[in-house]
Amino acid sequence: MAKTKTSSAVKRRYNEKAYDRLAITIPKGQKAIVEAHAQSKVESVNGLVNALLRAEIGISEEDWKAKWDPGSTKLTPAEAAAVEKAEAEFLNGDTVPDDAIDWNAD
Repeated sequence: MAKTKTSSAVKRRYNEKAYDRLAITIPKGQKAIVEAHAQSKVESVNGLVNALLRAEIGISEEDWKAKWDPGSTKLTPAEAAAVEKAEAEFLNGDTVPDDAIDWNAD
């Protein structure tokens, strides 16, 4: 019995370090529909939600599962492309003069 408790405790500590948890709220009566849809996709509800979030955000499963580095900023592929384009423009001297920017604009 002690081995089971230890194994459960070890798994819990690992999960706390490796994963963030989200709780979602859906309208009463929709849970069975969501579960049936996940089952039809041969997914768990958690797997389905993860897949939908990856698709919405636009990142690969590999990037989704990569451990978050709090010292860095993760970008979607579109954001990374925009940053690379801006960097190339800057290096080519394509800049905007400071006085051409309306710093008070919303």
